[in-house]
Amino acid sequence: MIKYIELVLEINNIKEVITKNNDVMAFIKASDEYKQIDLTLFPKTYQINKNIEIYDIIKIYGKVEKR
Repeated sequence: MIKYIELVLEINNIKEVITKNNDVMAFIKASDEYKQIDLTLFPKTYQINKNIEIYDIIKIYGKVEKR
């Protein structure tokens, strides 16, 4: 079952990594008033959103599926 969601989150931590193709991507920890979640920004998406900083408030759209 796939469900589409919209979340408003505060960025808690950003870890940049270099891929084997020498691109930069990021692993982000973000939270709302209920939980903390991990986000992955792949190189193309991270390049567009590179100005994200800790404590920024972001709105994300995504899909979740139950496994």
